[in-house]
Order: sequence, then structure tokens, then C-alpha cells
Amino acid sequence: MAAAILGVFLMVSYKLFIGGQKTATKAAWTNFAVDRLRNATQLINQELKKATFPTTLLTDAVKDPSNVKDLNFGKEYFVKIHPNSDNDNGGKFEASEIPDNSEKIVMKWVICEPERPPQPGKMQKKEMVFIPVKNTLVKVGQLRVRSRSYTYDTTGLPNYVESVPAFKPTEIQKSFTDTQLLDDVQWIRFNIPEFSKDPQRIKIEFHCQCPQDPKTFKDNFTTITPNTGVSALE
Repeated sequence: MAAAILGVFLMVSYKLFIGGQKTATKAAWTNFAVDRLRNATQLINQELKKATFPTTLLTDAVKDPSNVKDLNFGKEYFVKIHPNSDNDNGGKFEASEIPDNSEKIVMKWVICEPERPPQPGKMQKKEMVFIPVKNTLVKVGQLRVRSRSYTYDTTGLPNYVESVPAFKPTEIQKSFTDTQLLDDVQWIRFNIPEFSKDPQRIKIEFHCQCPQDPKTFKDNFTTITPNTGVSALE
């Protein structure tokens, strides 16, 4: 009888212990996710607000290729969003849709610092990559931001905005960076009015899921209007 009572007591204690551990784990994950989501949305907001065309600061004006009629040059520096089959102007991308051992580039943008002759300009070409993570109860992934830096110089190219082949930025050696933006992402969703050469409002939503508990998740979003146009990522 004593052994039976002790066994029941130990079983109840074990369940309480495990339940307490799960509750503590979910609480810790939730707090962590809230912080990461806040930081990620702030960073992306700041990044896309800085998306710009290559420009030259002159003594009396700013030479800006966004004003040219031929957009072949300008489109290279638009914010580019990967279209999804259910929405031509962006869409929802889930970790479960991306095969293991692969990744999907979901957005690209370019940040340019103007050149101040005789000093060259600088630019960073960036991309957001969605990478699934294996062996989780709910399939989630990482969002990473990769970047390469370049210099550019339009000296001797008075019509460089119309002479795309002559405009060739030079990559800075060892400038590549690969930074984790957010983890435990189940899906990311883009929403924009339309792809256009004019600046468009972009809404980006992030949904993070606790890998050990399908019922525990957190969401956040940011809305940005970059200085460039927005086009489809090919």
C-alpha cells in the first residue's frame, strides 16, 4: 500500500515538474520572440527607408537617375519582392514550402551613399533569405540578411544613367556579410498596392512559431515606403 501511494505521489510530482518546465520554456520563448520581432521590424524599417539610387552631389545640384525616362537603369535599384502564386504583388512564404537543404531569396534592396567628386560613392546590395530549419515539431526557418559592398564613380560618364553598360560598381573585397535577422519564422508575408516605378507602401508581416509547441506563436509587422520604386524579384 505504501509503495502504491508513493508511486502515485511520484507520478503526480513528475507531471507537475514537466508541466512547470513546459510553461517556463514557453514563457522564455515568448519573451525572446517578442524582443527579436521588435528588433527585426525596426531594422528592416530602417533599412528600406535608406533604399536609394546612386547619386552624385554637385556644387549646385544632385544628379539623380530616378528622374530619367528610361527605367532600365533605375529598376536595378528598386526594392524587389519575390512574387507568390497567390498574389502578383508579393504574398506569403512559409517555411514548409521551402525544401530542406535549400533557401529562398524573398527580397532585395540597395542602399547608396552619394559620391562627392572626387570621392567615389558607396553602395550596399542586400537580400533577405528564408532558410528552413530541420527537425522541429512545427517547420520553421531563419530569415537572414546578406550584404555586399561596392564603390562607384561616374567621373567621365556625363550620361551614366543612360549608359548602363558603362556604369560598373566595383565590389569591395571581403565585404560580404551574412547576418541572422530572425529565427523560428513559420511564415513571412508581403503586401503592396502594386509594382510601380513610384514609391509604394510595403507591409511586411512576420509570424514566429515555438518549435516545441504549435499553440505558442508571436506576430509583428512593419510598414515602410522606400524612396525607390518597387518591382518583382525575378
